[in-house]
Amino acid sequence: MDLSKNNIKALSFNYLVELFAGWYKERTGKDDAFTNAFTKLSLLKLLFLTAATKTDDKDDKSDLLDIFDDFRALPYGPVESDVYNAMNSNELPNYDITDRKISIKENTGLTTLEKELQLKIEKSVNKIKNINSELITLNAFDLVEITHQWDSWISAYNFAQLMGQQAYKITSEEIRNDRNKFYGYIPQS
Repeated sequence: MDLSKNNIKALSFNYLVELFAGWYKERTGKDDAFTNAFTKLSLLKLLFLTAATKTDDKDDKSDLLDIFDDFRALPYGPVESDVYNAMNSNELPNYDITDRKISIKENTGLTTLEKELQLKIEKSVNKIKNINSELITLNAFDLVEITHQWDSWISAYNFAQLMGQQAYKITSEEIRNDRNKFYGYIPQS
């Protein structure tokens, strides 16, 4: 089946949400609590952090930024515009995501991703889990604070403000070249 880039992006994000739900359950021991823990804002921040994470130090493009390639600097941090629009249009196959919670759709007839893409997404989630396994339990505003530490967001948002705009594009290369890849403070056990 030949899917458009936006369909692949929506399916990839849908799969990411599934993996995030599993990670949340793994960290908290709660089965369906992610439906109240995840919001549009928290998922957009987790998407940015996961997409920007390189899974191979020798390969600069071993991230998900070729899939999720339309990040914009907004007041609450980086937002992938196409995913945001898919959420607002209720175009995700398995989830209805609002500002306050996530609902699971029934009988969606989900089109599956190619196995290679699934493995790439799984690798990115596993990498970010290894960097900071607590990210998945943070609230949206804690995740916003983390993304506000990234130079790529700071530069693009400052430029947007200088131009009198609410948002400005952050290129994949700017994110890849970010000197301050910050994933939050890891609590000492």
